[in-house]
Amino acid sequence: MAARNNTSEHLLIVPLSKAKFPDLLAHLKRHFSESGADDFYFTPYDPDDPIGPSGVDFDKVDLPISAPHWQRWFIAIDPQTGNVCGHLDLKADGLRTGSHRCVLGIGMEAQYRGIGLGKILMKTAIDFVRSQASLDWIDLMVFGHNKNAQALYKSFGFSQVGIVHDRFRIGQTKIDDVIMTLKIR
Repeated sequence: MAARNNTSEHLLIVPLSKAKFPDLLAHLKRHFSESGADDFYFTPYDPDDPIGPSGVDFDKVDLPISAPHWQRWFIAIDPQTGNVCGHLDLKADGLRTGSHRCVLGIGMEAQYRGIGLGKILMKTAIDFVRSQASLDWIDLMVFGHNKNAQALYKSFGFSQVGIVHDRFRIGQTKIDDVIMTLKIR
């Protein structure tokens, strides 16, 4: 199914609210179900594994940035359908000694890829982190075979700092995990 519009200009990016939590969960279910299509994985979960991703923890969304385990989620909404079609999440380290860093995750449903949504989500994430005086770094992990995502991250200044070879195995597929980081200040 093709996106209703071939640009991301019409999509709305908003912070996650409790009212939109069920819509985010529906999006994540659709999004995660696409991983593995054509043997292209983008989540580290085997589609046949009953223990899948835990995703958002709404109790942590309201934690202050100074607290361990805080999360911030932003969602992309297609106003033509009302559906959440993409997301970004920023998550804190579990230790106070790592509180100057956060980990970024983004994802979008297949019909919304290739229209610039990834760039908008990345800009939203970087702008948010820059607005937080206590955050100096954004880290992320991306599969080694996901060259499009790596190119997107590099275009925003992320540098590769490591590779964990054979980090995941889904079926017979061995997946490297590439670690990238961006210094904000």
